[in-house]
Parts: sequence; structure tokens; C-alpha cells
Amino acid sequence: MPTANLVNSWMLTGLPIEDFDELERKVDSLTVEQVNAAAKKYILPEKMTIVVVGDKSKISEQLAPFAPEPPK
Repeated sequence: MPTANLVNSWMLTGLPIEDFDELERKVDSLTVEQVNAAAKKYILPEKMTIVVVGDKSKISEQLAPFAPEPPK
């Protein structure tokens, strides 16, 4: 059962609400393998950007694994 917020977002697309049920059925029918294949195809880590906001002195050590050198 979709939440009101989700239905509202769907309706803002201008698509008929009846299509929402069909989408829900299609998503529910996906296998783990299909989801993983789509993620591998469309989620490209080498093209991602990480944006961090905070006190550099407190977080730069935690960010070290994600960047060769911390931002200046």
C-alpha cells in the first residue's frame, strides 16, 4: 500500500494513478539479480561525487579512504 506522500509525488508526474499499481507490481516482481544488474549498469562509482559539509579537522581522517588527499 503506497503512502500518501508517494502517491502525491506520483500524481505530480501527471501519470494516471492506475499506472502506479502496475509499477508497484513490476518492482515487486524484480529479482535480486535483476536489481544488481541494473545497479551495476547505471551506478558508476568512478563518476560519483561525494559532497561533505563539516569541520575539516573533525572529519578529514574519516574521509581519507575516499580521496587521495583531503580537500584544502
